Amino acid sequence: MTKKNREEIIDSVLNFLDEKPLSIQQISEKVGSNWTTINEILEQLKTEGKVKEVVATDKIKKGLSYWWVKKI
Repeated sequence: MTKKNREEIIDSVLNFLDEKPLSIQQISEKVGSNWTTINEILEQLKTEGKVKEVVATDKIKKGLSYWWVKKI
């Protein structure tokens, strides 16, 4: 298995988030990259206005962030 470059990871992240909102851990597992890398990429994409973060407030998942593609 070859290591994905940053652009490939970004493309994968955006494709998965286009399907449904996911947590960083869920994205990490789907993309096959570590949590730290996915977090850095999400922060970059958020700054670029491509994704949005929402913190869950329900009792089960309190404080868990979910991310999704920001539709323009």
